[in-house]
Amino acid sequence: MARICVVGSWHLASVSSVCLAHMGNRVCGVHDDARAIEALDSGRPPVHEPRLPAMLKRQLAARRLRYVSSYEDAVRGASFIMIALDTPVRDDDSPDMDSVWRAIRAVAKALVRPATVVINSQVPVGTCEEVQDFLAEQLPRLKCHVAYNPEFLQLGRAVELFLQPDRIVIGAKEEKVRRRVAGLYASLGRPIVMTDLRTAEMIKHASNAYLATSISFANEMANICDALGGDFSVVARAMRLDRRVGPHAYLSAGLGFGGGTLGRELRTLQDLGRSSGRQTPLIDAVVTVNTRQQGWVVEQLGSLLGNLKRRRIGVLGLTYKAGTDTLRRSQALETIRQLQANGAEVAAYDPLVKPDELAAFPPFDFSPDIYETARNCDALALITAGSDANAWDFARLASVVRRKVFFDARSILDPGNLLRHGFVYCAPGRGVKQPPNSTAIRKR
Repeated sequence: MARICVVGSWHLASVSSVCLAHMGNRVCGVHDDARAIEALDSGRPPVHEPRLPAMLKRQLAARRLRYVSSYEDAVRGASFIMIALDTPVRDDDSPDMDSVWRAIRAVAKALVRPATVVINSQVPVGTCEEVQDFLAEQLPRLKCHVAYNPEFLQLGRAVELFLQPDRIVIGAKEEKVRRRVAGLYASLGRPIVMTDLRTAEMIKHASNAYLATSISFANEMANICDALGGDFSVVARAMRLDRRVGPHAYLSAGLGFGGGTLGRELRTLQDLGRSSGRQTPLIDAVVTVNTRQQGWVVEQLGSLLGNLKRRRIGVLGLTYKAGTDTLRRSQALETIRQLQANGAEVAAYDPLVKPDELAAFPPFDFSPDIYETARNCDALALITAGSDANAWDFARLASVVRRKVFFDARSILDPGNLLRHGFVYCAPGRGVKQPPNSTAIRKR
């Protein structure tokens, strides 16, 4: 059992602190956001995440976990201090490191005994060495060590992935530090990769860049299938049967990647390439394909319906990712912005979104009831697919829309089911499928 201080108050920090306590450690969470800390200490997590609320309450009740606003209190007696802030992303996808450095400065000011500072936050290559130098300068007598332990969590699956990770990466300058941090995860029985700081930082960049490349590749192939009459869903299924590709390959066509995480890694690699005199043509192409793909819904709507002015479009799913209530960097909200810029009226549905969370966005009609959202719509567009998508009553949807046009931007629905109910069906890589004698897309 270790004493651990976890710095942060949002997704990464809340999941990490709860899971580390669940593993038997004594954990104290800290951040300067007093309201968020108070909520966590009262058993209210900051973001929807399966299993997290119940686990949080259990660990608080067992007194293995607490949250405070005082760094002096939080670091007292801690052998490990984990910097677990979700690194903000600027509008150009570059990482905003200000909050990470504020936390490191606050930790340095509060430390009075040696500790291992473990960076979990998403940081550019070279950051951990800068932190090591900063702590050596500020605390020359304490000999604090720095390790990089990147997170590979996903919204909606974070608890599962923390406790059953594919691999654990630990980077540090000294072997003894790597082993010390590895000891925290020994009970999980998962593969541990131990290496130096820069290699560990690069593993995080490379992993996310590979996923982003796979997504852009899938979308490029899907667009070619649409042009030539192929079905990319079948192409992807056959590719996954190839052992060199694998059953879990990211080969789902859609709107590309959003949310900032993958974009941040690509932007970081572009910046690192420029600073080291290296070109990044593959990374540049991945970004270009993804940017283009984000306009797929509006482009296809324009093709099928003509002028979008005063067309009523139902957007199904608003959050950044299915199974979460997070709206930041949501592709659905970007699609709504594009629709409104083209003169369309928008109605939106999402069962996890609270109406007051939409106050910061341009106004549109919102309902937690999908059938109310669909009423009198000229087209429906599934952007974020929740677990309820395949359970929708498509006969009822067909009875309330103005036109039976359905855009499945995630390519997850059964086209035959929609065609049976008279919908025109459109999805990336699947083309446009029409039921017999359809009049749904005649332009008016």
